Amino acid sequence: MPLRPQAGMQGTRVFVYCPCLQALRLQLPLTTVPCSQPMGAVGAVPAGRGSIQTQIKYIKGDLFTCPRRDSLAHCISEDCRMGAGIAVLFKKKFGGIQELLDQQKKSGEVAVLKRDDRYIYYLITKKRVSHKPTYENMQKSLEAMKTHCLNNGVTDISMPRIGCGLDRLEWDKVSALLEEVFEDTDIKITVYAL
Repeated sequence: MPLRPQAGMQGTRVFVYCPCLQALRLQLPLTTVPCSQPMGAVGAVPAGRGSIQTQIKYIKGDLFTCPRRDSLAHCISEDCRMGAGIAVLFKKKFGGIQELLDQQKKSGEVAVLKRDDRYIYYLITKKRVSHKPTYENMQKSLEAMKTHCLNNGVTDISMPRIGCGLDRLEWDKVSALLEEVFEDTDIKITVYAL
């Protein structure tokens, strides 16, 4: 059974449910997917899971060229040091270190700055800058960010490959967490890489 990409979905990660292959992650454009059983519609998910798919788009380019309506996200430690990697650029561009410290967020939470008409999310994934994050703290931070997004009408988030630069988490695992956390929302996530 051929699958036809829907308008405006080029480059979006789409989930297709195939009974014989389980949840198969594919990149568009698609023409056909071999399957011995009837296939669900594009965007369908297995029974018992939400009906809204996670939309994650990948762009090669500078994160700070994203649309101004997009909120931004990256990872930091509880001590808000931000002395290396992309965190330095966030600190230079948005400031607010004392605002972040005043929020007294712990690992597994999210600190938030409001700049112009968007939010800047600081996922707290470790206690100190010298520590390494855990996938558990990453997931908890993503959940906290999702809650803030839903409560504040955020529909678009741009981010780097969070936790996978200097923190050395594996992108396959982090992207799976993103998909899992945001699967039942209409929040669009754009991941930038140089």
